[in-house]
Amino acid sequence: MLPSPYLNMYAYPIELDERYLQIRPLPEKWRRFEHFIRTTERSDSFSIPQSFLDGSPGQLVYVSMGSMGCACLTLMRRLIEILSRSPNRFIFSLGPYAAQLQPLPANMWGDRFVPQTAVLPLVSLVISHGGNNTTLEALYHGSPLLICPLFGDQHDNRQRVTEAGLGDGVANPYKCPPEELLEKVDRLLSDGQLRERIQTVSRRLQASKSTEKAAIAIEKVALLPN
Repeated sequence: MLPSPYLNMYAYPIELDERYLQIRPLPEKWRRFEHFIRTTERSDSFSIPQSFLDGSPGQLVYVSMGSMGCACLTLMRRLIEILSRSPNRFIFSLGPYAAQLQPLPANMWGDRFVPQTAVLPLVSLVISHGGNNTTLEALYHGSPLLICPLFGDQHDNRQRVTEAGLGDGVANPYKCPPEELLEKVDRLLSDGQLRERIQTVSRRLQASKSTEKAAIAIEKVALLPN
């Protein structure tokens, strides 16, 4: 991608970016914004069964491996099998082959599509591929992250989230020992200091008015003389 001579924008919280900006400051015409979090209307057509929400003890965890990860039955079946051993409950974004993943174990509920921004405020942990949208939305809503990267910037997000003390990750979700994944789920859910750090980040992001600032920056470019 060629840089714009007018304005280049990206979204990344300072907690994940500060160390790297010290190493390599942003070039001219580049601006960082805290987030580009979208707001979505509450949909009456979506609901998680109350029987699941009121079910067995354990905390709620959201699992989303992105559009490509959710389309890999090998990966999804592996995660479902491993997490079925946990005492916690899991909301799965199942993707295009949802029917082939049903029925789910008793400690799980999922659907082909799950409106992520509606689910995130309900959960205590997000297990994710580490895509930029999911990473930022989890932090915005105050959920620690357990990142299982597949490719590209997802590995970088795993490293930065771990370095910032805002979660953890595994190197390869296809090969990580089941015990490693389960141990990290339990540790992240029981870490009270992590919860406090995440809540501090969440409050700051929600108060940042980042999307308004981004819109103003774009408007200023649009008003530049030809």
